Amino acid sequence: MDVRMVTGDNLDTAIAISKRARILRPGDDLDPRGQPLPNTAMTGPDFRKRVTFKNGKLNQEAFDEIWPSLRVLARSSPTDKYLLVSGLNDSELYATERGVSLGLYPDRQVVAVTGDGTNDAPALKRADVGFAMGISGTDVAKDAADIILMDDNFSSIVLAIKWGRNVYDSISKFLQFQLAVNLVAISLAVIGALTASESPLKAVQMLWVNLIMDSLASLALATEPPTDELLLRPPYGRNASLITPNMIWNVVGQGIYQLTILCVLFFNGPEILGIDDGKGAGHLAPPSIHYCIIFNSFVFMIWFNQILSRKLYHEFNILSGIFNNSIFLMIMFLEAILQVLLVSFGGAWFKTVPLSLNHWILCVCIGISTWPWQFVLIFLSKTIRRLKTKKQRPISSEASVVPEGISGRPEITIEGIKRVSADIQAEVELRRRSIEAHNGGKKKPTPADLSVSAKIITGIQKVLETPSEQELQKQIVGGFRNKTRASTAHNMAYQLSSHGHKATKKLVKQTSIELRSQTSMEEGKK
Repeated sequence: MDVRMVTGDNLDTAIAISKRARILRPGDDLDPRGQPLPNTAMTGPDFRKRVTFKNGKLNQEAFDEIWPSLRVLARSSPTDKYLLVSGLNDSELYATERGVSLGLYPDRQVVAVTGDGTNDAPALKRADVGFAMGISGTDVAKDAADIILMDDNFSSIVLAIKWGRNVYDSISKFLQFQLAVNLVAISLAVIGALTASESPLKAVQMLWVNLIMDSLASLALATEPPTDELLLRPPYGRNASLITPNMIWNVVGQGIYQLTILCVLFFNGPEILGIDDGKGAGHLAPPSIHYCIIFNSFVFMIWFNQILSRKLYHEFNILSGIFNNSIFLMIMFLEAILQVLLVSFGGAWFKTVPLSLNHWILCVCIGISTWPWQFVLIFLSKTIRRLKTKKQRPISSEASVVPEGISGRPEITIEGIKRVSADIQAEVELRRRSIEAHNGGKKKPTPADLSVSAKIITGIQKVLETPSEQELQKQIVGGFRNKTRASTAHNMAYQLSSHGHKATKKLVKQTSIELRSQTSMEEGKK
């Protein structure tokens, strides 16, 4: 997310405030002297002159040349604010080669605007999200806004973003859980009807499963409190699907695993467990241990998968933050207690029979086995994604580590390492001549005098340093940060830098050997 300041103050004041607020960032928006780079800070009249035609209408092409780097707009009028919002809303720069090189989010920008005056109403209405001040804001601004900050505190915007992302993630968690349960329940019912003319899950048992899926699970997963980590990930696009690739892995992977276990219990359970076969007994037959174990195992797999559904990004720590949500823990405890009561005392009403301790342990172990299987799914997903990344972007001797448009670091290539080698040799020769001139040709330089300077070594290590994903994300300018591109660049940088460090060590070692041999030859001649 990018923050832009639009103010009526003069340019110098706006720049000073934006520096302290980190809107203008050293290295990204400011030069080494601390002055704003071109197009990062300008006045409203200058901005209006550059982005509008003579008739006052917005020149989108000229606007797209400015907005990715624009951070401060001083001496601005409500018209300038409206032009900025309109231009960002209508910009399709993300679909061009320049937009891709700048790392723009591959979708139209989502624009949020704050305002408190009557003149701000057009911009608040034009933006995707308008924030008005509840105390100092006018009634016109409040009517035009989507959200009113009751305390006039800008930090409340961060809280609103955090809660908005949390609600979105809560919906995704619920969908992930419900789709997996539906996939298994429907598939098992169809398989039972086709092979045994009846479903191993009875109607009243399906009602209990639906109660877990719809009511209790929605309460448990929707009450997850927001965390600060939500602000670290890139936002979702306006056209992004609620069902992500990670969710598909979880739903399909868990669905296949649970269905396989239940089918084994359905077809081979009597032989494995030494119990009576419940298949073919008819609808009016009394409850069987066979079908009760299938029902109990299914519910416990649902129960443990409900905990797994709290994570959407394939985190290995599946229990992180679980104790921060007391409602989730109470609902999970309630579901477990009700399941024990239904199986133990449900009888003919719920088509269950009391199970022995061994059978209860078996059902719980089957349920908790979904956790190690989830780790397998995470490992497979990340491995396949990593292999696809390598296949799409093969690393060659001419390949650049950092994609075009990501500024802040030089490109690291094999050719670049060769150039560094030439620079080192030039530095050594320059130092040799300097020492000989200083000594009047009387004293030859020693190998220690000719050692590669620490400054050059530091420079090489800096070039070959592997940037973190967070650093790469900060270096992608304009629009929302593209985490996928930053992650890909990070992986490529890591691999090439490993070769780079080895090449540098070999280069420094080779240079030292050459220096020692040259010095020995000169001493022999003398």
